[in-house]
Amino acid sequence: MTRSPRSPRAAAAPTAAPLEKLLTLGELAALAQVSVRTLQRHIDQGRLGCVHIGRQIRFRRSDIERWLANTHTDAGRGDDAK
Repeated sequence: MTRSPRSPRAAAAPTAAPLEKLLTLGELAALAQVSVRTLQRHIDQGRLGCVHIGRQIRFRRSDIERWLANTHTDAGRGDDAK
């Protein structure tokens, strides 16, 4: 009996990069030292992106680092700074 050559679709899939760990709302609140409600407000206002998995919310660490970098303000740069 002769075997037929493998079709291109039967070849092994390319190795994907490992997925980054997703944070829960509680984990992010503890990490950022803010309340869960504060994070929910940021999500509702579109300032903080999240991943919806069914009814659960998760956060990519890379997205959080980018969000924190974009919300950083210098001390002493209030309205009275000239």
